[in-house]
Amino acid sequence: MLNNLVKSISYSAYRDYLKCPRLYYYRRVMKLKLPFDPIQLVLGKSFHLALELLEKEKKDPVSVFATDFTKDKVTGVSMSKFMAEREEALRLLSFWSEHKDELLCEAGIEIDETERRFEIKVDKDPLTGLRLSLPPITGVVDYTEKLRCALGDYKTSSKKYSQEMVDESDQPTFYYLWYLIEKGKLPDVFSYIVFRKGIKRQPIQILTTTRTLTQVSNLLSSMQKVVMQIENREFTLRHKDGEFCDCGLYEDMLRV
Repeated sequence: MLNNLVKSISYSAYRDYLKCPRLYYYRRVMKLKLPFDPIQLVLGKSFHLALELLEKEKKDPVSVFATDFTKDKVTGVSMSKFMAEREEALRLLSFWSEHKDELLCEAGIEIDETERRFEIKVDKDPLTGLRLSLPPITGVVDYTEKLRCALGDYKTSSKKYSQEMVDESDQPTFYYLWYLIEKGKLPDVFSYIVFRKGIKRQPIQILTTTRTLTQVSNLLSSMQKVVMQIENREFTLRHKDGEFCDCGLYEDMLRV
């Protein structure tokens, strides 16, 4: 039985704990807030808003982003860093606005719903039938498709995504779980639309991947383990040496 330390769990919360239990503790249990939001978090929100309103209301994504992504939201970086990130995002959105239809057509994607928020309750493993003790699972699907049983996610990245990366990521598995619970079947495919920073000629990557019911079952087993570790207050472990983690920022703030 849960003692309600975990009211709900999202993919980002699950990954926080796997990466660094101490980070999870600072963010999700102590609910500490850093003095400023990281620029990539703020930029990502504005970028997603621009893509969402392009699909829902046919608004110009460049104008939406330029209006929403402002320096007062990212006080922790210099003006030159802010401007560089802003101009690169505007370039990517401009390219997407101009080439979106042909790129999606080539990939066989027809976007239907965007920013689909969900909350599901999973009481048993759909493969094994074993009972689970999980809180509500929450998330936001970037987009679903009209013609296929499919869904996907937008990414902005300075690195190139590989097929191996998307095949090994558990993020698609997380959304496969939502689709299975919501619609009673697994989707056919998951797509990543990756906006590549610093790439001038063809900055958009579209990669697809699939998941099985066994992979969904394995994810649920891992989530169950994480939830029980949280409920048992197992927060002493930290991220691996050499890995970037916001954990240190919280600790610096606590020492002040």
